[in-house]
Amino acid sequence: MKLWLPLLPLFAALATLMATSGTKPRSAFSDKHVLLIGIDGLRSDALQQAMARGLAPNLKALAEGGTITWNAYAGGGLGQPTQQPTISGPGWTSLFTGVWMDRHNVDGNATPLLNQPDVRGSYQLDRAPHFANRLKKAVPQASIASFSAWGWIESYLVAAQPEAFDAHDRGVGIKYPDRDLDIKNKTLSYLETTTPDVLVVHFDQADGAGHATGFNTENPVYMTAIHKVDEHVGEILEALKRSPGANDQKWLVLVTTDHGGIGKKHGGQSPEERTIPLLPMAPASPGTGW
Repeated sequence: MKLWLPLLPLFAALATLMATSGTKPRSAFSDKHVLLIGIDGLRSDALQQAMARGLAPNLKALAEGGTITWNAYAGGGLGQPTQQPTISGPGWTSLFTGVWMDRHNVDGNATPLLNQPDVRGSYQLDRAPHFANRLKKAVPQASIASFSAWGWIESYLVAAQPEAFDAHDRGVGIKYPDRDLDIKNKTLSYLETTTPDVLVVHFDQADGAGHATGFNTENPVYMTAIHKVDEHVGEILEALKRSPGANDQKWLVLVTTDHGGIGKKHGGQSPEERTIPLLPMAPASPGTGW
C-alpha cells in the first residue's frame, strides 16, 4: 500500500547507517530494530473502542508512545488502476511489497504459479518482492523473521522468496485463536535465542471472529478477539525487554491491518472495509520501559 512505501526508505536509511559506521555494530543496523505487527481484520473504530474500554492496554501504550492514524486505507485508490479488493491476499501483499495490485497482481487468496502476468492472481515476485527480499539484497547480514497465523502468507508470499528470511513459520491449530497462540509461542521461543533486525508477526483471530459473528464494535466476540491479540502483543513486548542488550536497542514498532469489515464480510469498498488504523511507535528502548 502507498502508506507503507516509507518502510523502504527506512530500511535504506538503516543500511546507510551501518555502512557509514566506523565501528562494528552489534546488529546489522547499530542496534536499531523493527517490529511489524499485523492484526488481520482490525477495524479502526474497533481498536479505538478497545483502547477506550481497557481491552487493548498494550496497543494503547504503543500509541501513547508514538502516534496513530485512524484513517489509513486499504483497497487502493477508488476508481483508480490501484483499486483492489479489501481481502487478505492483496492486502498483505501490498503491505509487504509497498505496491498495489496493479503491480503485484494478487487479487485474491489463491496460490497460482508465480510470475505469470496473464494469470489472474499470480504473484509477480520479479516486479514486487517482499521488503525483506530487498533488504536482504542490500544488507545480506540483516536478520529477518516472519511468523504468520494465516498460512497463506507463509506458504505463498514467504515461500516465494525464502532466502530473504532467517526464520519463518506459520500458525498451527484448528481454530483461529489456536493458530494465534501457536504464533505467539513460536515468536517467544525464537526471541529466547535471537534478536532479529526485523520481526514480522501476524495474528488472525479478529478476522475470524468478524467472519463468524460480525465486524462490529458492539459485538463482544469480535472485541474479545482484539483483546486476546493485545495480550499476545504484550507478551512479545515483554520478551523484547528480556533480550540481551535490551537497554541499548531501539525498536520501531508498527501496527496495522489488511482491511476492515462490514457485517460478516469484507472485500468491497465501503468505508467500514477500507478504513484501517496505522500505529507507528517512535524508536524506543524496551530495556528502559519503551
